[in-house]
Amino acid sequence: MTAMPRILALALAVVLACAAAHAQGQPLVCSADPPVAGVGEAVTLQAWTDAGDVAWQVSEGRLEGSGSRRLWRLPGRTGRVTAGATSAGLAPCALTVFVVSDSRAVGGRESGTMFLVRGQAEPAGYGLYSYFLLGAPPDEQARERVLKSIDAFLKTTPSLAALEAVFERGELNANQMPVDAPAPDRPSAQWILEHYDYVRARAILARIDGSLRKGPYLVSVLETAGTRGPMPAPLLLQDLSTVPAHLVGDWYRLFLDQAAQEQFWESRRLEAVGVRMRTIVGVLAEGLPEVQGAVKQWVKWSK
Repeated sequence: MTAMPRILALALAVVLACAAAHAQGQPLVCSADPPVAGVGEAVTLQAWTDAGDVAWQVSEGRLEGSGSRRLWRLPGRTGRVTAGATSAGLAPCALTVFVVSDSRAVGGRESGTMFLVRGQAEPAGYGLYSYFLLGAPPDEQARERVLKSIDAFLKTTPSLAALEAVFERGELNANQMPVDAPAPDRPSAQWILEHYDYVRARAILARIDGSLRKGPYLVSVLETAGTRGPMPAPLLLQDLSTVPAHLVGDWYRLFLDQAAQEQFWESRRLEAVGVRMRTIVGVLAEGLPEVQGAVKQWVKWSK
């Protein structure tokens, strides 16, 4: 595909996603990447809309650039800072970013909040539990997508684990990767794939839908999934098994950015994340019109 058709296809995807948002009365969808950063560092703000009249406001710091995508230079102090965006015809969106003394110093992960080792119970007390699930070892065709998904998990999840320095556990999304052995300090995507715990993953997937035999799937619930009994509701299912490989990294990163903004003790928030992810993925996909139908299959939720 030449550069111009790619641009036209992306523009069409943006228009379709935003038209759907208007029709459903959705708020403006926006993201802050990353949601935790160090003093004086920069955060990328993105409003997922085709409108050219997006207006950004921040509580502190300095905005650079113009339009729907802006660079936010954070202030020289630690604590909570906020940003908001408005666009004609859509309800405004609001974001929170936490400024820490050194983002590198708090980027480590607590045991149990990232890797779910065989025989280990999920850590208690979190506001949301998100599981990275594979229904079976990937074939050669799916291998690139799976490895890129795992790589996104490894690179992105620690920055959200850093939120535990500023949030109570009940306000956090605990991201779980089932593995059959304790992970080394810096595991590679290849190591994860070789040590992935398919038995535990299938025990979760079978209780949602027995046809979920590929993956990756991202399953989010408000309580621990465990291995027996009905899955807790509400439930958000994101099916990445047919998503183009070049999209999976951004998809996972943006999901974690969105999840970092929510107060999951209000159960309706999980559905709100699903609605926003449909809009974001519709824009991300270098799509043709049929992409919009696929997005509804890729992101589902139950109450």
